[in-house]
Amino acid sequence: MIQDTKKDLIDVAYESFYTNGFHPSGLNSILDKSNVTKGALYHYFRSKKALMSSIIDEKLNKEFLNFWNEHLTEDQKPSKKIFTLMKRYIQYNPHAVEHGCFLSNMIVELSNDESFNIQLQSINNTFIDIIKSALDVAVLRGDLKSGTPTTTVAKMIVIHFHGMMLQLKNDHSIENYSDNIKTLKLYLQSHRN
Repeated sequence: MIQDTKKDLIDVAYESFYTNGFHPSGLNSILDKSNVTKGALYHYFRSKKALMSSIIDEKLNKEFLNFWNEHLTEDQKPSKKIFTLMKRYIQYNPHAVEHGCFLSNMIVELSNDESFNIQLQSINNTFIDIIKSALDVAVLRGDLKSGTPTTTVAKMIVIHFHGMMLQLKNDHSIENYSDNIKTLKLYLQSHRN
């Protein structure tokens, strides 16, 4: 029961922060939707920021990064798998077409808050490391040229992903999203053997 209350608060607040943003989301609305008392909220989280910090840990550090990490370790050409995952991400995440990517959104909205910025940059750096590892495997397998700057390419792919998610949030166009994936594929082809 105790963990259910905490999980419910995290899930309802996540939905609110994702669809409305962190700053516009009110705690009273979150409490109403979760049927949790203010006392119970403050039992688990000392503030709205503490609640958000838990959401970043639960939804981004665990779920978002696990999506990429688990699927990129499957046996398929890693460089091809990155783009397959980008296509699958909008199916895996039902909010993506309308609301973009939670990580991308929070990086934009919360970049001026040092504690959130540190947390979000850590997750973003791990995202880059996951993509870099896949590219390193592609180099070892001979799919990509030896000497491919995998760190730089991984950073470019992640930056492009965030831009694609923000554009998708703005125009809701899966066609534009797919075109952006094709553009990234063309770029990566310049590093293929």
